[in-house]
Amino acid sequence: MKFSSKMDGNRVKKREKMSLPETKRRRLILKQERANQKDASEVSEGSTYQSEIGLGAEADIEKIPDPVSKPTFGAVQKLKNTRPLFIIFDLETTGLIRQGAMPHITQIGAVEMESGEAFSTYVLPKISIEPGAEQATGKVYDGTSVFANGLKVAAVPIREALLNFLKWLSTLRNCEVVLVAHNGRVFDFRVLSNAVVRTGLQKQFLDKVSGFTDSLSLIRSKHKKT
Repeated sequence: MKFSSKMDGNRVKKREKMSLPETKRRRLILKQERANQKDASEVSEGSTYQSEIGLGAEADIEKIPDPVSKPTFGAVQKLKNTRPLFIIFDLETTGLIRQGAMPHITQIGAVEMESGEAFSTYVLPKISIEPGAEQATGKVYDGTSVFANGLKVAAVPIREALLNFLKWLSTLRNCEVVLVAHNGRVFDFRVLSNAVVRTGLQKQFLDKVSGFTDSLSLIRSKHKKT
């Protein structure tokens, strides 16, 4: 009887704990994280049609996706018979994409493949930088200023940073621009597209940038799993 009463008491406590708002919220967060990871895996493992690795006219260049949780990608037809300008870019952010919420950009870096000309700007985020991102990037935001590796750096609002980036692109060879990022399908393309839409710069961006290409997809198409 004592054992039975003890087990009944434990079950009651467990039910009470499971009904707490904190417990329910935690279950929802874990469920959403699993769904996000599944979506990210599906996007990153998407089909490619590149027979040889390299950034040329035949590269797997994709349309710029809308900033949604699971964007779709496709070939950019107008680039088939052109020699686009490939710009390798990388973003530093306040964290990862969580529950469909996009992190804010803290730095945009880019380099033109042929000339080696580079661009870099620090960005003032509107949210705090997650501890993991601080450790990975060396950047800290105190609410007014950005610090990189302990030193205060000149940072501008995201709209100004994007306009400066587009202005820099305009100084390069006059042709179709394709932005290249490693694993960009899962992260960089979505974060950048979201920032462009959020700042109302879609027209200016699309006037200058014709598409994205993911260097990870190129590698996977060259070294397919057997």
